[in-house]
Order: sequence, then structure tokens, then C-alpha cells
Amino acid sequence: MFRHAMPETEMRPKRFGHLPTRPRRCAALIILGVSCVFLLGPSSVASAIQPQIPTLQVCNATKIEARAKVHLGSREDSTRPGTFGVQVEVNCDPQVGYPQGKVAIVDLHMTDSSVHGIVMSTTIDQVTSSGGRSPMAFLSGRCRIRHVGPIPDVPPNGLRQTPSLDAQITDPIELPVDPVVPGPVPDPNPFSGCRFWMALADNQEGDNAFGSPDQTADVVGFVVLNGRGQRIAHGMGPLASGDIQIAPSRN
Repeated sequence: MFRHAMPETEMRPKRFGHLPTRPRRCAALIILGVSCVFLLGPSSVASAIQPQIPTLQVCNATKIEARAKVHLGSREDSTRPGTFGVQVEVNCDPQVGYPQGKVAIVDLHMTDSSVHGIVMSTTIDQVTSSGGRSPMAFLSGRCRIRHVGPIPDVPPNGLRQTPSLDAQITDPIELPVDPVVPGPVPDPNPFSGCRFWMALADNQEGDNAFGSPDQTADVVGFVVLNGRGQRIAHGMGPLASGDIQIAPSRN
């Protein structure tokens, strides 16, 4: 009347290879899914931008001043002289804990750039300097565009009627009242959410003499992004004129 009891050995779970069809199929799908994540990367699972934890930004004791202009022959054409200038007045007192000052990228007229005019800082988020000899510094912050649009057409005599950069770099930095001067700006504004990053190297004392064989010129470079992370301007090169002064640092 009673069926024969199953031996204890037959009641034990069997190895993976002897699992019934359905559990074996589920296990295979799990292994396949995990393998795809490692082989194809997270982008195959979700195409959205992943959240990032921001770094702690603490400035060190430093002072940076710059009035300079750069010419890049590879960034000029018939309507753009391939130039940009910088005006920097930034310092950090660790007792205060926040960087202070102003940064401007002026006379910005280069190919491969969506901005032609002036980029002004609105906040300075990070200032870091390093080096006792030929010190260098790195800056970042938020910005806004003052001038948007191409430079005036080249007249028949071939001379560009653009404001003198020498005059611009001697004037004090003054933030504009309006972020953009009146003019046609695409909607939505491609320059909204402007952020900048800048690197400077103080390689010599006194004004830079472009092409001087016995001295290494100061160097400055920058990149400007919009709120979507798209590059709208960039450039780096040795100074054609002007000077960069960075306080020596033990860092």
C-alpha cells in the first residue's frame, strides 16, 4: 500500500549539469546577462549619463595675474586672425577658503570655435597652483559670453578693423551688464551653462618676447563648454606678448 521510500542519496540536489530543463535554462540566461554587462559595458544597459560624485575643491594660497595674447597660425583663415587674449586677476587665501577674482578670454577669433568675442567669468570655482620655479596654475569656473558673432568683414585694403588687443589687455576687467550683447542668438541658446577651464605656466620673468631663442615663453590654454558638455571654444599656445605671473608654491 505504501510506495517505496526514495533513498536519501536520491533526495540530495544534483550537480548543475543534471538540473531539470527549466532551472538549467534560467541559470544559463543569468550567466549570459552578466557576461554581456562585462563584455559590452554599462552603456549597453543604460544609455543615460551616469551620476558622478564631484571632487572636493580646495584652493591653495596663491595669486595669479595675467595680461597676454596668443596667436595660433593653424587657427586663422581669411576672416579670423587666429588670436585670443587672457586677463586674469585671481587669488586664494586659505583663511577665507574660496578663490576670488576675475577671468576673461578676450579677442577670441579662431577657427574651430563657436564663440567670437569675449568670455567672462561669473564665478571662480577652483584655483590650484604648483611649483616654486616656473610655477603653473589651473583655474575653472562658470562664465558667460559677452560678444557673439563673426568679426567685421575684411576691407579691400586687407586690414582687419578689429579692436586692438593691446588696448583690451591694458583695460581693467569689467563684467558686462548683459550676458550677451543684442544680436541673433539661436534658440535654445547654445552658450547657456557656460563653464571654462584654464591652465597657465609662468616660465619667465618680465614680458614675453615672441620667438626669443634664449627664453621659454609663458603658456596659456583654455577650453569652454556649454551646459550640455559641448565644446564651444578652445586654444593653447605660447604668449606672443604680455606676461603671466604666478606666486611660487610649495605644492
